[in-house]
Amino acid sequence: MAESRPEWKSHEPGTFFYCNNWDFKVLESISVRETEEFIGRAFERRTAHPRFAFSMSKRDLARIGQLSSQTAQWDSRTVIPADWVDKSTRTYSDDSFEGMGHGHM
Repeated sequence: MAESRPEWKSHEPGTFFYCNNWDFKVLESISVRETEEFIGRAFERRTAHPRFAFSMSKRDLARIGQLSSQTAQWDSRTVIPADWVDKSTRTYSDDSFEGMGHGHM
């Protein structure tokens, strides 16, 4: 990949994207330094453990879709702030596939 990487500052800001997973590597490094545990192991131990398992019906999934399409409004109440929905679903970089890209981790 090093050979195909463009020269530093060879493109104007916001006109080109080159994915190198640096943010994930930094996050992993910080995690190990601060917790002495790799992210994958922490996720498995703390988040993906079977006791956190839950099931959703088709109706539940449809409700989440409906909530998303209504900009997080339900019965005229804001359930999730609209700016968070916008930021969390926005594509921040284009990866050459039509309509595809990277957003929040």
